[in-house]
Amino acid sequence: MRLLITVAAIILATIPQRTTWTTQTSGVTARLRGVSAVNERVAWASGSSSTVLRTSDGGTTWQKLSVTSEPLDFRDIDAIDERTAYVLSIGTGAASRIYKTTDAGATWALQFKNENPKAFLDAMSFWDADNGR
Repeated sequence: MRLLITVAAIILATIPQRTTWTTQTSGVTARLRGVSAVNERVAWASGSSSTVLRTSDGGTTWQKLSVTSEPLDFRDIDAIDERTAYVLSIGTGAASRIYKTTDAGATWALQFKNENPKAFLDAMSFWDADNGR
């Protein structure tokens, strides 16, 4: 029995401490649907009403970014690093798009615009700055 307790204590002592979550205020009323954290300081979020946000201080403050002047609903965001991210807008046909930034959200470039009126993009995933699905 002592051996079992000793082994359990060693295992528990070597498990890394789990990170705790803290509620943060985004400063927007939009429904946030996507979040992608790069590290403990930098994270990106996306949501309804053309909302894309970025924090560089662990969520204490959020900067609202302008992707396009068109009203789009952003469903997903995938951050590659502190400066590079992809954001996906949803909707039928041409409303489904993917934009990319390489300057922390100062500018965004259209990467894909759906031309199929029956298609509806719902999610995406990138594993580096140039490859994803």
